[in-house]
Amino acid sequence: MYYIDYKSFMHVKAKILILLTVIICLVAPLSSKAQQDKVIEKKVALVHQKFESILKDDISKLNEIDNIFTEFYTQQEKIKNNIQKPAAPGMAQGFAGQDFQSVRKQNEKVIATRDEKLKKALSPDQYKIWMDEIEPSLKGKR
Repeated sequence: MYYIDYKSFMHVKAKILILLTVIICLVAPLSSKAQQDKVIEKKVALVHQKFESILKDDISKLNEIDNIFTEFYTQQEKIKNNIQKPAAPGMAQGFAGQDFQSVRKQNEKVIATRDEKLKKALSPDQYKIWMDEIEPSLKGKR
């Protein structure tokens, strides 16, 4: 018959609990990053699908468009993650030391950069299709 010392049992139990807590704290951010990457991939795939109709067989342009939108959505996620940090005392939840106008300006700058790159990558007719048809259809997908 075994006799288990209560104090040593509690020490082992506490160590296991601490170990599990550390593992959970390390794994949670990794899974969050993976989920963000999947969301970005889905958004880029949707844009890719929309551009396939106007770019037909131009694979190099499609890859360039994919890169532009991957960078664009990554920047938007960074802005979004910055907004969602815990609020400082006295601040409204979700604005972590930023006001609405500052966030809006950051987003407008990212959109302007994306549009600049698209103007360089697309012909004037293709860019017009982007502005008139594709971009409005993407805004409706929320």
